[in-house]
Amino acid sequence: MRKRILIGALLAWLAPASLYAQDAPESLAQAPPATPAPRPQPMPRPGTPAPPVVPTTPATPTPGTTRVLAGPTPPNFDLASAGTRGRSIELPNMYGDFQELASLSRGMASNTGVLLNESNRVGAGRLPVPVIRGAYKISENEAPRPVDRVYLTYHFFYDVNPGQRQRFDLPITNVHRQTFGIEKTFLDGDASIGLRLPLLQLTGPTELDRATVGDLSIILKYAFINEPLEFDADGSLLGGRVLSGGLVVTAPTGGAAAFTVQNPVVHPTLLQPYIGGTTTFRRAYGQFISSIAVPTDDRDTTYLFNSVQVGYLLLNDLSGSRFVRSVTPIAELHVNVPFNNRDINKFPVGATDIVSFTVGTSFGLGSRSSLNLGVNAPVTGPRVYALETLVHLNVRY
Repeated sequence: MRKRILIGALLAWLAPASLYAQDAPESLAQAPPATPAPRPQPMPRPGTPAPPVVPTTPATPTPGTTRVLAGPTPPNFDLASAGTRGRSIELPNMYGDFQELASLSRGMASNTGVLLNESNRVGAGRLPVPVIRGAYKISENEAPRPVDRVYLTYHFFYDVNPGQRQRFDLPITNVHRQTFGIEKTFLDGDASIGLRLPLLQLTGPTELDRATVGDLSIILKYAFINEPLEFDADGSLLGGRVLSGGLVVTAPTGGAAAFTVQNPVVHPTLLQPYIGGTTTFRRAYGQFISSIAVPTDDRDTTYLFNSVQVGYLLLNDLSGSRFVRSVTPIAELHVNVPFNNRDINKFPVGATDIVSFTVGTSFGLGSRSSLNLGVNAPVTGPRVYALETLVHLNVRY
């Protein structure tokens, strides 16, 4: 009896759940269980201290990147450590000036017929004409510092020997000179060896037109002091002091006899020891080169050459955003003194003191090139030419 009562009570308790399961929609019966709602965090009790704030760690910069400062540079910011100092265009080379002379004796027959013929030979005196030895003077497009470069120069000498020409009522003659050269450094940039090869043309009346290759010069250079040249953030020069010396050997390889109108021809090898130096001060600089050119034939002239250049760095763009990165006006003084043959009419070679001035401007182009433009005029007489114009292109490598 008790078993029947317990079974009936159990069935009565289970009956409502069975009815609800039969009446519920199928979608609800298959619905996934609901996500439990997040439990609210208990409020802190009054007087309980707030939890500590965890600081946010900044992102670590990628190695090798440079942080850019916005706004003006702080007054105490080290520009040198930021890389604003650095090498730029080298200082301009010396421009040069020299055009040597020889002389034609009275009544002397020309072995080439270049200058005079039987119909217009002068009756007295000697007529100087250009000696085509070429650009052998060391300060012709040269600097005291050894540099890796190739270069091309052009010099135009207008109205050669104007005093003698006017005296004998002769036509104007001009000399064109182009020089190809290369310089290569060694010993960690403290020494260099260079080559120069000039081409020359004499122009005027038809019977005077001539062209030939000049003498080859070999240039040895060593810098005893060779400070690196740097530029400050404002473009001022830093360091750059140089003291160097060397030797130029000019061999008689050219066709100079086509121009000298000498009989006999005097065309020896030249040995030219020299010394040069450079110093800087803010945006200004100065440099000099002095040499003695000694011929192996004592009939030729021994010369003392002195050249001084001063310049001012008017523009120096360190950013590299401009093609013309530097502009440097320059001025030069040249004093050429012969030790012998001190007479322009001396036979077979005559010479005279020559003092001249050069002014010009050097333009730094890109990161490796420079273009020099200038004009030169002698100020002592007898003048060996009326005016010289020159263009130099140097490309470093």
